Amino acid sequence: MKLFIVFLFAAFTSLTMPPCNQAEQQRESSESNTAMASPSEVLIKFKASAQADSVQAFTAALGLVQVRDLSAIGVRVFRVPPGQSLDTILQQCRAHPQVEYAEPNIEYRIPEKQ
Repeated sequence: MKLFIVFLFAAFTSLTMPPCNQAEQQRESSESNTAMASPSEVLIKFKASAQADSVQAFTAALGLVQVRDLSAIGVRVFRVPPGQSLDTILQQCRAHPQVEYAEPNIEYRIPEKQ
């Protein structure tokens, strides 16, 4: 009987105690909640009125290389050339009259349940 009570006490105590690495788990959790921008990719949606040859000339002038076409949402993913600033590319894209919007390629992570 005493052994059973000791076992129950140990089981209850281990279930109610926080894990030893709680600080590590909190750090990982806060890191996974952050958005990570890819410094080498930009998402561009051109206006419906944009002509294909004009889009090609514009992206070529910036040195952008298309890596994906998200046709379901009308967005193209371009790789920013090495040595180019993502912010500068975004400013130039946003200023272009045929660009609806331009954003950095950002990855969001959903935290795991603990």
